[in-house]
Formats: sequence, structure tokens, C-alpha cells
Amino acid sequence: MRAHSPADWDGVARRFETRVCHVLAEDRNGVLAVAVARERRRLARRRATTAIDFGCGIGRALPLLAQSFDRVIAVDGSAACLDRARARTRRSDAIEFVRADLARERLDLPKADVALCVNVALTPNVRDRRRILENAASSLSRGGRLLLVVPALESDLLVRRRILDLSGRHVREKDGERVADGIVDAGGVLTKHWTREEILLLAPELGCEAISIERVEYAWSTEIVRPPRSFRDPYPWDWLAVLERCSRPAGA
Repeated sequence: MRAHSPADWDGVARRFETRVCHVLAEDRNGVLAVAVARERRRLARRRATTAIDFGCGIGRALPLLAQSFDRVIAVDGSAACLDRARARTRRSDAIEFVRADLARERLDLPKADVALCVNVALTPNVRDRRRILENAASSLSRGGRLLLVVPALESDLLVRRRILDLSGRHVREKDGERVADGIVDAGGVLTKHWTREEILLLAPELGCEAISIERVEYAWSTEIVRPPRSFRDPYPWDWLAVLERCSRPAGA
């Protein structure tokens, strides 16, 4: 098992709707959409605003961003995903598309007021994951904000506990999993999961300040087939971190 490369995502593009969680649609409380609206209000006095969808996939978030910002730059490494994103937003003149390896060293992008990065920093490869995050943060102007969504390791542990409650059996680690490091098998792909504390430590390393960290919650049915009605709060969740660019990365 390995993390998806741009070529892998080309193959997934046609099955994206059934294979990849639609965070905006499945967010129980609309937390991500509220965060985007909050940034729009914060920037209301700007003459022109720019947002980057960093790892846009097939463009699920692009309509929301195009409604909220004057200029939107959609960046992805998969040509097939970008083709679908273009088709999805063909009526919008505000969106520009850029194909780029998100883990490339020093990716050069226009400076933005807001960068959205939804479940992109997932690879178990530490170097690639770090470059993805550095590129996302460096795309921001000073004072710009990164809306970073990542899978929560605490949520994965909760799901494992619920499975134990149902079956009486512990979920054993699969080949390649390193749960202590947050490397978890997610649908056959080794995927990095994050703790809240990791995100807090990450922020200054990216030259950012953590403004807030909150949960994007999902129904139990996204994790367990036919979950009991008693399975309610706490629900499975991803972390949504709002990081504000304030300086050069620590150690730079």
C-alpha cells in the first residue's frame, strides 16, 4: 500500500464521488463553509481578494470559493482531476487552473489572502508531506490564512473503540500501519492522521500562528456500516485548523 501519486489520482478521478469523502457535503455542522464565510467577512474591505484551493481535486470547493473571493486559483497535480474541476466550474470566470506537483520544492504560486487545503497533507512520506504544507503556507501573503483540514488521529482511535464495542474485538494494525505515528490504513491507502497537538506544533514551523482548531464532524455511517442509533456524540471528525501567516518559517 502507498499514498496516491498524481498518476494514481488520475485513475481515481472518474470514481472520485464514491471514493473520496466530500467534506463540504458531509460536514454535519457546516463548519468548513462557515470558516470560508468568516474569512470573506474579514476581508470585506479589501478591493480584491484571492483564494487558492491547494489540492482542489475535482473542484468540489471551487463554487463556494468563487462566490466568496474575486480571484480563485485551483491547484492540483492530477490532470484528470483538473479536467473535471474545469467542467464543474465552466461558467465561472474567476477561477484559474494550475497543474503542479504539490510536494515540489518551493512551488511558486501567486500570493493569496486565503488558502484552502482539504485532506491533502496525507502522505506517510514525511518529506513530501512537509513540502506540501510549506507550499500551502508560502502561497499566503503576510496575514493570510490557511484553512487546513486533516484527518484526526483521535477520531480514528474513537472509531476503533466503537468497533471493539460492537464486535468485542480490537482492530489490529494492518501491514504498514504505524498508529503511534498517525499512519493509518484508510480504504487501502496509508494515510497520515493528525493530533491537535501536532497541528499546534506545526504552525510556527510554517511561519504561522494557530488562530483556531475545531472539528469537522461526520455521521457514524461514514465509518461503520449500519451503526447503532446509540452511536451519537462524539461523532467521527477531521480537524479544521485556521493558521495565519505571520513570519518566515522557524529555522528558515
